[in-house]
Amino acid sequence: DVEFFEPDENTGEIDYADLEDLLFRKWQTGKYSVFAYDPYQTVSMMQRLRARGVRTVEFTQRNMRLKADSYIRQIMNENKLRHPDHYMLNEHVYGAMLKYSGNEVRIVKATKNAKIDLIVALSMAVWVLKENGTNVYTQYSTAVCTHSLYVPQTAPQFNVYNNLSQLNPWKKD
Repeated sequence: DVEFFEPDENTGEIDYADLEDLLFRKWQTGKYSVFAYDPYQTVSMMQRLRARGVRTVEFTQRNMRLKADSYIRQIMNENKLRHPDHYMLNEHVYGAMLKYSGNEVRIVKATKNAKIDLIVALSMAVWVLKENGTNVYTQYSTAVCTHSLYVPQTAPQFNVYNNLSQLNPWKKD
């Protein structure tokens, strides 16, 4: 699953009530093991979902992000990451590059107007699965949403990216 919520053209806002309903319906299918979220915009929504029995994990952009971005780079280079060949996810991958900081990397925009939300969400999802002891390569697939992520427990067939350079020639700054 790849879900991306754009702000309403008239209000400039994302309808978080619709997002919350979607996430709860997805949770009820039994295909998802955890929802990871960035607390900056979704903490109250995730608190409500948690009260309804949904398992959630807070993902902080500062500490966890460098680890997650470094890890997704590693598993891409090892040919271990699979994802749906979704046009929007691919667009966000192509709009990204890596910014190096010592031994760690961070996914950043390759250009000012590039969109990278979905590759960042994928990075977060893969990291949360790893930290929860889930084999992200075979048993689970990763589904992402701009402001929250959800992870199904069964994996359909996916295309494999052979290595990071086939996705995008990410450069050092």
